[in-house]
Amino acid sequence: MSGITFTRRVDGDFGRVRESSATLPSGEFLTIGASLHSDRIDLGLMGDMAQCWMVFTVEQARSVAAELVACADARDAAQGRA
Repeated sequence: MSGITFTRRVDGDFGRVRESSATLPSGEFLTIGASLHSDRIDLGLMGDMAQCWMVFTVEQARSVAAELVACADARDAAQGRA
């Protein structure tokens, strides 16, 4: 399976220090952004008829990211790719 290619931009005019987006192989649009003025990291997933937004503090975002990597590592290890 190949990785996801993100497009990144920094746009302080809209109160963002960073925003990354990608179109997933399934066709959904994924966006991740960091706010300039608050302790807020948001993750959005948009598809044909639905959208989902999750908002994390910086600390929560780091915890979620670490758990995602740990799950990916565990899956690789279970399949003998560690």
